[in-house]
Amino acid sequence: MGGKDAVLIFQKERFYVEGMAALFSHNTKLIKQTSSDIYHFYKVECDPSLNSLKVKIIYPASQKDIKDFQRSTSICVRETPQIYMSIIKPYIQSIPESRTKWIDNILAHHPASDQAKYIFYEDDEFVLVPDTKWDRSNLNQLWCLAIVKDKNLKSIRDLNSSHLPLLKSIHQSSLTAIEKQYRLKRSEILVFVQYLPSFFHLHIHFAHFSRCGGNRMILVEDIIQNIHLAPQYYLTSDLTILVGDHMDLYQPLKAHLNIL
Repeated sequence: MGGKDAVLIFQKERFYVEGMAALFSHNTKLIKQTSSDIYHFYKVECDPSLNSLKVKIIYPASQKDIKDFQRSTSICVRETPQIYMSIIKPYIQSIPESRTKWIDNILAHHPASDQAKYIFYEDDEFVLVPDTKWDRSNLNQLWCLAIVKDKNLKSIRDLNSSHLPLLKSIHQSSLTAIEKQYRLKRSEILVFVQYLPSFFHLHIHFAHFSRCGGNRMILVEDIIQNIHLAPQYYLTSDLTILVGDHMDLYQPLKAHLNIL
């Protein structure tokens, strides 16, 4: 595109109940694939109105953006405090500010940020905004982010007992805001962080439980309890992480651990 790289991510639109009748019209063609006892499998060619796609475009795309969406393999690493201090933390400190400019734009309500327009809760410590992976309409797919304003907090490794009021405030205030804004019950929402995170600026995920399932998820209530038990828990504990070969940390960690 214009001589520059771009990443295009295509996704099928969800089905709407009111449009399902079109699946059973004469325009639908069934092509049998296989059967097994009571189970029958068909390929379905249906009305074009049911085949709409949505696309996310990253342009211009950096090499990191491209690598993030390529097929990758992962290694499982037991991240000790020593590995964190010698490899992970220096990497975090080396990340250029331009990489997280979009976060600054959200926090500043900058006109260049579409996400900033959808902030539905804010106080002195954080903002709450729908994640771009959610279409803001299907509540069973709800996904929101609480982004802290303290730029010194990069990940759970920076958290200690002094941050318990912040964590509790984010947890309670955000759930209250989601209940009010979207009429969802607290019991339907999982509250968690991911480690390693997709970007190193502390943020907390609020997602409908039907969307959740992942090996990077650490529940915020567990984080609060761990810090209550040991104020320096996340500075002194080993954490198991998965590192994909598309990530900047893959080669340094692989070399450190002598993985062939």
